[in-house]
Amino acid sequence: QAEVFSELKGLVQSAIDGYNVLVMACGATGSGKTYTMHGATGSEGRGVSPRVVDELFLIRERDDWRASLDIDVQVVVVHDARRMADILGGLGSGESPFVQVRLQRAAGAGSSAAEESAVVLEGASTRRVAGHQELKTILKEAYQTVAKAAKPLHLLVFLHLTRSNRAT
Repeated sequence: QAEVFSELKGLVQSAIDGYNVLVMACGATGSGKTYTMHGATGSEGRGVSPRVVDELFLIRERDDWRASLDIDVQVVVVHDARRMADILGGLGSGESPFVQVRLQRAAGAGSSAAEESAVVLEGASTRRVAGHQELKTILKEAYQTVAKAAKPLHLLVFLHLTRSNRAT
């Protein structure tokens, strides 16, 4: 995981800078996608997701003097080609409402790709996270929920970052 993360580390700063970033693990059932993304207990066994969370909050703390960074998370599970369900809204309740995905174009969007559009998950719960441990706990619970499923499911984690310059 350390080697994979070293290749992805710069994408964390790109996301904070306003670019849309996607990290996806693909492969056959049992090929290690969940292990790569989530990892195992211990610092060396950490997967890509916990490392991204650590880097995200490290940058947030480093830049706190000049910009605030709000971090909102949404977690959905893909059931099949047509159905996705909200994991955060269903955690602990046993219910997972279905989610619709759409692309939202910004009114009067500029030339920057980051300003032109955003992915919107209609019906998905959003949680604002204050610290890295809170986000790691959400991710751990989501992975555990998917692991209990009767069939293999795909977990999608959306982090929405809002950065505001403190000087303006």
